[in-house]
Amino acid sequence: MLIFSSSISAQWKLLENSPTAGFRHDDIFFIDEHTGWVVNVDGFIYRTTDGGTSWLKQLEKPETSFRSVGFANANLGWAGNLGPSSWSPTVDTHPLYQTTDGGNSWTPVTTIEGPMPTGICGIFAVDEQVVYAVGRVRGPCHILKTTNGGASWKSTPFPIPTSLIDCHFFSADTGIIVGKVGANNDIDERYVVFYTTSGGDVWEVVHTTTTFHSTCWKISFPSRKTGYISLQAWEDMDSIPVLKTTDGGVTWTEKLWNSTHRFQQGIGFMSDSLGWCGHRAGTIRETTDGGESWKDVPFVTNFNRFRKVNDSVGYASGNRIWKYTRNTPSTAEQEKPLPGLRLEQNFPNPFLEKTTIAYTIPRRGLVELRVYDDDGRPVQTVIREIKEQGAHQAELHLPFHYNAAFFYTLSFEGHMLTGKMLMQQ
Repeated sequence: MLIFSSSISAQWKLLENSPTAGFRHDDIFFIDEHTGWVVNVDGFIYRTTDGGTSWLKQLEKPETSFRSVGFANANLGWAGNLGPSSWSPTVDTHPLYQTTDGGNSWTPVTTIEGPMPTGICGIFAVDEQVVYAVGRVRGPCHILKTTNGGASWKSTPFPIPTSLIDCHFFSADTGIIVGKVGANNDIDERYVVFYTTSGGDVWEVVHTTTTFHSTCWKISFPSRKTGYISLQAWEDMDSIPVLKTTDGGVTWTEKLWNSTHRFQQGIGFMSDSLGWCGHRAGTIRETTDGGESWKDVPFVTNFNRFRKVNDSVGYASGNRIWKYTRNTPSTAEQEKPLPGLRLEQNFPNPFLEKTTIAYTIPRRGLVELRVYDDDGRPVQTVIREIKEQGAHQAELHLPFHYNAAFFYTLSFEGHMLTGKMLMQQ
């Protein structure tokens, strides 16, 4: 049994020194907890190397509208430009920029074979060799792909949808792109999800609608199988959903997000169940059950992109940058044990609904036994009462069935012991 001095907590925090965008920072990308970049349509690129504590402006190009950014490693990265006639006053006709020194210098990509894309909205680096880029909003639509780390690119027209907004790849061959189909903006447009297992040679429509006027906007996959897509929806709709997959993008279902709000746009999930979706201040909503229910929460204004770095850290971009930090027990945070204080492994483990937790205290005193989910949220206070010296048992009953991990903590006289248990259906 491990002994920990820290409690489990999770929170979003505004990064006080983060740059302020005229409207929003359209995209954000982190290669680890410390190093990341943000771009916006005002032509700015910023970098942080200390987890968002400070930011350095690397580029300012008012004639360029940077909508997307992606990196293959700490040095090699790309930024996508929306191009002319999409965002005033953009006149830059270079759809893609590249850096090989971590963003200290950016140069237009000039090695594109095939028809030149007008603009790029989404970038995804599979590894240091294979990178995809798609665009743009309101068309025309192209897919860019490199298989040699950006030395050369192949551009393929994509005539079916009128917009390609975002992309996500699981491997060099398998991934999804999203956008909309329909001839007239706001009237006939319908969201669409395309899927490929051939490296983009063949795309299959795996989900769309015949009635809902909307556009797939941003993609968030907290795990390989579970993913979500936000829908940019218009006014006067009966309801606005998010799209959810639990089989890695092969099939999708609608999960009701709200019945009145417009413009979801930004979406992000830290786990298969915990996530956020929305756009303007006051319309951000949080789910803790995988999209089954949502509640309003404070969040970054004009939220557009979320990047999960690992199970403990994530970043969100809007008019400013926010950071999510989840503090879970760590063996690096050990303290000297209190003699006679013990917490046993729960039994049975794994369990379904009920399990027993045994513990021992060295003397009479106040005992707190609490359970937290894998995202650090309190689930249940099992015990909070005075107990006599010696060995005790407590029964935990969780009235739901999940395949999930939980933490349980025993607190006594300022000391804390923590264990981990598994629920399995």
